[in-house]
Amino acid sequence: MSKKIVDENGNTYVLKKPFYKRIWFWLLVVIAVIIFGGSQEKSNTKPNTEKAPTQTSAPASSSSAKLSEEDQDKQILADYTAKIQEQTPKSIASYNENAKANQNGINGLAKLSNDEISVLAKISNEGIEKMAQAMMTSGKGTQDTYKEYASKLQDVYTSEASKITDNYTKSATGQ
Repeated sequence: MSKKIVDENGNTYVLKKPFYKRIWFWLLVVIAVIIFGGSQEKSNTKPNTEKAPTQTSAPASSSSAKLSEEDQDKQILADYTAKIQEQTPKSIASYNENAKANQNGINGLAKLSNDEISVLAKISNEGIEKMAQAMMTSGKGTQDTYKEYASKLQDVYTSEASKITDNYTKSATGQ
């Protein structure tokens, strides 16, 4: 993955991929988002479910009972794909606006980019969690359908996150 460059004096230099273009970096980002996003989401949902459990679970159970797990997953995939795709241009615009005021160089730009990608990850994780709930409440107890549709939503997230990363790369390299 590294590229060797020889200058006019015969010195050899190794040009490596930037850290943000390496798979380990994105895996680390996804794991961090899952850990931190999951803990924040749990703390936000517990008080709401304790206050009014009958109001939130009654409409969900009536619509869930009518649809199979696969139909629920299809609907969740469509809904959350739309949410992610609607958020991407907003995140790019937010990044571009905040990048103008950046005083921390490339590290500041990387943080801005990661913050915007985290917004998409939170949306994706929320959709995947709903798919897991559908599997547990109306599924057959196997993970086949869940894995299939969760993977599709993860692909949407990855595709949209790469647009933010590409925007970051262009701004960081001055293109």
